[in-house]
Amino acid sequence: FFFNDTATTEIYTEQIVGSVRCVQETELAESSGRNKELAGKVQEMDQQIRNREYQIQNMRRDLDQLKGQTQHIAENNNQLDQTFEELRAKIGDLMKFNKQLLEELERFIEEDERVQQILDRRERVISLVNSCLLYTSPSPRDS
Repeated sequence: FFFNDTATTEIYTEQIVGSVRCVQETELAESSGRNKELAGKVQEMDQQIRNREYQIQNMRRDLDQLKGQTQHIAENNNQLDQTFEELRAKIGDLMKFNKQLLEELERFIEEDERVQQILDRRERVISLVNSCLLYTSPSPRDS
């Protein structure tokens, strides 16, 4: 565009400059609106981050507690394993002792049966002796 008329140039200049200002102000307003929107989103995300950090802190605390409980359970388990092994050894000892007692009981039973047989024989002998009658009448030689 080439204008020779100064007045016309000024009008067009004002319109162009005004348009530029209007475009700049519109862009500035839009930019300001976007900035506010983004600032709101940033604040929202900051809150989400704080919430997540709080959750992570709680989870770490819970994890530490669980680690302590796990360690305590492991110690209890080791003690129970040791007690179990001690009991297993005592059961083995008791089984050996029980076997010895059973063998001794068998010997007592056998001895008792022998004694009973002897006593039964004695009873029969005594019964025979008591049932035997002696004939004591005078014999012909005695006359």
